[in-house]
Amino acid sequence: MLTRLMVVARTSAAGLTRAQTFARLSSNGMTVLGDPGALLGLVLVAATPGRLPKSLAELRHTVSSAFPRVWDIPWVEAWRLGDRPSETNTPQELRRLVNDLRAFSLREIDLRSRLHPNGGHYKKEEQP
Repeated sequence: MLTRLMVVARTSAAGLTRAQTFARLSSNGMTVLGDPGALLGLVLVAATPGRLPKSLAELRHTVSSAFPRVWDIPWVEAWRLGDRPSETNTPQELRRLVNDLRAFSLREIDLRSRLHPNGGHYKKEEQP
């Protein structure tokens, strides 16, 4: 079974630089899992509230271009103060990430069973 990997980093200089290093190593064939298709994407978690300074926004743009998909999770002050995630304090972006992960999981099930997501079988030329 193929193991999937997501890189998670803070939007600080250190976090973005480490994600960039990982992307660089991956592009040189030095992936942890040995399969470039195993990398789902990059999850960027806001290190502070508000917009990124220009230098970090530029670095974020550069780093993001090396990943197949990027999810941005905003700062949640309530969580910093110790509140548990709830319907009222969980951002839409995090819900979108969870939904995307569920979709990846369903696609994996479809690929393993060789069933097309619409319920039929793959044609020979379109089999994954």
